[in-house]
Amino acid sequence: MTTLLLLPGFDGTGELFSPLVAALDDTFVVQTVRYTDSRTLTGYQTTVLEACPTDDPVIVVAESFSGPIGLQFLANAPANVIGGVFSATFAKPPLALIISLAEKLRLASLTIPAVSEQILRWFCLNGVSDLSLIRDITTVVRRVGGRTVQSRLAALNAMDATPVLSEIRAPLMTIAAGNDRVIRQRYMKPILDAPAHRQHVTVDGPHLLLQTRAEQVAAAIHAFAGSL
Repeated sequence: MTTLLLLPGFDGTGELFSPLVAALDDTFVVQTVRYTDSRTLTGYQTTVLEACPTDDPVIVVAESFSGPIGLQFLANAPANVIGGVFSATFAKPPLALIISLAEKLRLASLTIPAVSEQILRWFCLNGVSDLSLIRDITTVVRRVGGRTVQSRLAALNAMDATPVLSEIRAPLMTIAAGNDRVIRQRYMKPILDAPAHRQHVTVDGPHLLLQTRAEQVAAAIHAFAGSL
């Protein structure tokens, strides 16, 4: 049975994958990576390698922050890794994105609950009104400490997977958020231009697609897996 190896966004916990996991059926084994602090792309890649099954077929699913990590891993992946799915992400974050994230995360780290919820609603959820989902996401984000935020911003600043794109052999699919207020779709272009890229899907939704459009994303993953 194929394993989906889920690589989390900036929170690094993997806890925000719950909606996607619920939307997937028992076609896949789902395994989530949890990051410890690392200031290098290589350090994160090592965490993924340690979590990757060695026997069954594996499809890597990388969200946002994990884009360069997943690409770097795929360039050196074991033979049982058969594909990669990249959602609302990039191969190399532009400086403007890093600065913007730094500003938003500093505000989101304030202790006033309404501030964190307002930022998430506007930038990552585009006004989604599901209070339960907002509170779940806010709770996870608030648990990410200031030191971890600084560490991940430093790592993000140094992440560049563009040199290895030509080395990836496993087929790639990209999923763009049609109304992404965090990562512009043009940031995905180097991945779309990679020799291994096979499919691109745009889902009408905010940056946190795997949380707010889980069923559409699950359907896209199923279709991609079926094509491999």
